[in-house]
Amino acid sequence: NLFFTIGVTINLGVICFFGLFLLNKSAARKVVDWGFKLLGKIRILKNPDKYVKRKETELESFIGGSKLFLSDRWVIVKASFYQILNLLFLYAIPWFMLISMEGTREYFIEIITSQAVLREITAYIPSPGAAGGAEGISYFFFRNFFVSSPIVSVILIWRIFTYYLHIVFGGVCLVFIKSKDRKNTGEILGNSKAA
Repeated sequence: NLFFTIGVTINLGVICFFGLFLLNKSAARKVVDWGFKLLGKIRILKNPDKYVKRKETELESFIGGSKLFLSDRWVIVKASFYQILNLLFLYAIPWFMLISMEGTREYFIEIITSQAVLREITAYIPSPGAAGGAEGISYFFFRNFFVSSPIVSVILIWRIFTYYLHIVFGGVCLVFIKSKDRKNTGEILGNSKAA
């Protein structure tokens, strides 16, 4: 319970910090400057002055993006709706597996919640260990719901649908996009030579 509360507090703090950037740019700039000074004082950042230009460039880029983002509120509503729908379907995969493997329709809210917590936990595991970390941690979550099914099979099927299938599908899409870009580039070059 304590770790969950700490995690929620940290995440809400980050969201509020980004909200500060969207609403009050001068206050956000002061917070970033204070953060850089603090990192310099505790010697995490060796030379904070060296990063001033890059920091300003990134801040201006973020401010420009936030203006564009806030210019069309309907896009924000639609993007939020689709993201919530996407996460709901992603988090519900173990529930559908529970129906097919265990024959029960219980624990919908519990599974959605455990998937959200599992995703938060794996987000903080460094990349080289994230692949194995998700499978290892999911064992502790899934064993509470899947009583008669082999947990290793459940984890494998869940991971295929929530991770590996995305990589394969993304790779296939990337190949098609790259080939389309090459075709368009060739047409543009052909037209410029003809002119």
